[in-house]
Amino acid sequence: MSPQVYFVYFCATAVFVIALVCGGLLFSAGFQKRSRFPLRYCLTSLCLLAFSALITLGYYYVDYTMGANFPNAYPVVITLVSFVMYIAIFLASVLAMQFDFKEKPLPCLTTMAMSYICQHIAYNIYSIINTASSLEISVITNLGYWGYLLCTLVQLLCVAFVLFLVYVTFARRIVQFNIGDSMRSSAVFIVVFSIVIVLVLGSILNFVPAENKIVRIFAMCLLIVCCVFVLILYTNIFRIRSMQNELDEVTRINQSEHEHFLKLKRDMDLVNVKCHDIKHFITVAGARKGVDLSDLSKAVNIYDTTIKTGNDIIDTMLAEHSLYCSTHKINLTVIADASSLSFISVTDMCALFGNIMENAVEAVDKVKDESARLININIRPVAGQVFFCVENSYAVEPDIVDGLPRTTKKYEEGSHGYGLKSIKMISEKYDGVLSYKAENGLFRISILFPIVSEAKTA
Repeated sequence: MSPQVYFVYFCATAVFVIALVCGGLLFSAGFQKRSRFPLRYCLTSLCLLAFSALITLGYYYVDYTMGANFPNAYPVVITLVSFVMYIAIFLASVLAMQFDFKEKPLPCLTTMAMSYICQHIAYNIYSIINTASSLEISVITNLGYWGYLLCTLVQLLCVAFVLFLVYVTFARRIVQFNIGDSMRSSAVFIVVFSIVIVLVLGSILNFVPAENKIVRIFAMCLLIVCCVFVLILYTNIFRIRSMQNELDEVTRINQSEHEHFLKLKRDMDLVNVKCHDIKHFITVAGARKGVDLSDLSKAVNIYDTTIKTGNDIIDTMLAEHSLYCSTHKINLTVIADASSLSFISVTDMCALFGNIMENAVEAVDKVKDESARLININIRPVAGQVFFCVENSYAVEPDIVDGLPRTTKKYEEGSHGYGLKSIKMISEKYDGVLSYKAENGLFRISILFPIVSEAKTA
């Protein structure tokens, strides 16, 4: 056993570890990091290198022993040992991610599986270069010990090239998707499929003679294609499942808005009845005793629903928001004929109007100048269509992300602004044209709905 030969083995393993660590960091860009992340990242990377050095020593010992004493069993045994070595390093890298990030085991496992795929692509690209040009033989023959380091550098360049391409084509989109419990089966499939391709199919090369370069290069190209296919499959599966989760969350929010509307309508009906009775009592009391009860009557009128738009859903929700606006010094102006919006289902109207008004109120609440705190609602039929427009003042101009104004609500930061997406989905459901504009301190969101008898309903 030679230290120089062991060093060659370790260089190959070190490239493997570096590819895993860098690839894992690439795919985990959206993960929540633990405190002192840079220090943790460096420590876990060094620990992985130390662990891989120990594992490589065992692999080298088996390789040396089997090659010298059991040449017939050598291909099978060394393949099995390589399986154990790479799986052990892979699992250790998953544990390292758990130490670095505040994530469950499944996202870490899936992330490292994708990193493993990237490493295998880079390895096969280097192997094709080496097989076609006899790189290692010529470099080591001419440079000796330093030739190993040069080959290692070429492998690292292949890793960097592959990770860059993967980042441009896949990783930037993958990190937007959420790997939750609902994606468990998909994630497990990806992990198992990745390991099968990398280890099982990759081991076939061990049984192809080194002299048969054409077959080896063809097999390597096939493995690269399979690995790229896994990345494409991974992206599409998680994009579809993430969209389904997003749709489920929007549906849940819309249903919640509907339930809130039903409760609010019951409460407002009860309040209006009581306010009606109280106003009669005030009128009688003032007439008999000559007491000026105008202030009390005005206070009671706040709770009386007086805004009528022709749409019971909007009327009920406006009653709640008008009360909030009056108590928070927000000038609410309503010019609305919403009678033509009856084709929109109760659930969708609750979600649509509720989300728009919540966003408007939240933005106006941040405006300090009381004279500039305003919300304008304009709903009217126009040439066979319904113009639905809400304007509100703002303190900070909204950012546009993925075609939608970015939410600033704390409770929605982790939910990706589902309220805004709900507005867009409902507008498209009824063939509405959604637009928005922010200028001169006013944000305007408007929807133009066509009035058609075949309009979609929930």
